[in-house]
Amino acid sequence: MDMDKYLDDMEAMRRQLRNMNDEISDTDMVKLILQGVAFEYRGVVRMFDKNVRDGNMPLLSEVLNTLRSEAEIDKQRNSIGKKANKSEVAKILQVKQQQQFSGAKGKRRWKQNKNANMKKKFKARL
Repeated sequence: MDMDKYLDDMEAMRRQLRNMNDEISDTDMVKLILQGVAFEYRGVVRMFDKNVRDGNMPLLSEVLNTLRSEAEIDKQRNSIGKKANKSEVAKILQVKQQQQFSGAKGKRRWKQNKNANMKKKFKARL
């Protein structure tokens, strides 16, 4: 959900209703906005819902600023996650290329045990 677009659309509808002489109060607007984002921003809605139950209706500006801040934080988290995924893919490709050049094909090369060679030499001397 694009929060800025959603809030702009809600404000545009409010202006249209005001032009038709059917004004929506700030408290009603707060309720409508919180109902519209209840699924995606449960934490914010719960925080304001607690205030409403206690009899303290939040200001419209508080709700708008909080929702915009949360949406911005979500965008930043998503962009960080995408960057991390790209770097992981790059690391995987790098390892595959190294394996191709070394001829290892994902397997460890067999190394002889030095102690085994020493035992054979010792037995041969007797």
